[in-house]
Amino acid sequence: MKLLNRSLMHLSVVLLLVLAVWALAFFFIVRDAVVDSIDEGLEDQEEIIRYRLEQDSTLLHIRDLGLHGFALAPATANTKAHYRDTMLYVPSEAEVAPVRLLTKTFKYGDGFQQLEVYTSTVEEDDLIEDLLIAVVVLYVVLLLTIIIVNNVVLRRMWRPFHSILAEVKEFRLGSGRGLAEVPTGISEFKELKAAADALVCHASDTYNNQRAFTENAAHELQTPLAIAITKLELLAEQEGSEAERMATTGEVLALLERLTRLNKSLLLLARIENRQFPDEQRISCAALLQDVMEEFEDLAAHRRVEWT
Repeated sequence: MKLLNRSLMHLSVVLLLVLAVWALAFFFIVRDAVVDSIDEGLEDQEEIIRYRLEQDSTLLHIRDLGLHGFALAPATANTKAHYRDTMLYVPSEAEVAPVRLLTKTFKYGDGFQQLEVYTSTVEEDDLIEDLLIAVVVLYVVLLLTIIIVNNVVLRRMWRPFHSILAEVKEFRLGSGRGLAEVPTGISEFKELKAAADALVCHASDTYNNQRAFTENAAHELQTPLAIAITKLELLAEQEGSEAERMATTGEVLALLERLTRLNKSLLLLARIENRQFPDEQRISCAALLQDVMEEFEDLAAHRRVEWT
């Protein structure tokens, strides 16, 4: 999975949890607000009924709660107001509907009266249901918007990274060119580009050093091999004594030993160039030059070359 898709997936999950908690809290807050509003309306109705009761005592005989919207009955003691949700047959709607019922006892004359007042909560329930649907739709729209916006923004933000990656993929050793410049204002991508440039530069230097080492090794090995071959050819052609043959064979062996030492020296040089052998020591160039002159003495005499 790509980093962009993974980040969007994690963002969506986190957003789902946050919006779910927020939507749940918002739902309960709105529901409590609606219930408080209904209870206030029931209290207003209760005050109106008690005011009417002072003007018309015949209201004491109303017992059908569903028909009149309230009902009165004698009570033995004064109790606190009680609110509850219940189901009640409402003649005006000709069906059983959910209602909010207020039961309250108050002093009337020499005794107490219990008053029950209700109001239908069908519209309020529909309001809460519509509110819940709106919250869900809001969440879906908000989630899709955030995903689309983040997808566009993150793709544009990660464009320098993909450019750097494409440059690294197309880089070839020996091509003589480095990575192209990638303009970006993001510090992390600038550091990545600098690290990629350093890596490419180091790889190019290592490649050039290895190529130079290979060319030098081939050149250095070619001369001793040519001398050894020449001496072996002379040994095969000459008709000298056994002592002369042994001397020539010894010279060839010396050249081969020199070739072995040269091979070891080249390997050591490669290790030094690659910083695999940090130890350093001084050498005598005069002694080394003397060994070289002795090895090429026969060739110099054959070509009438004098050492100076």
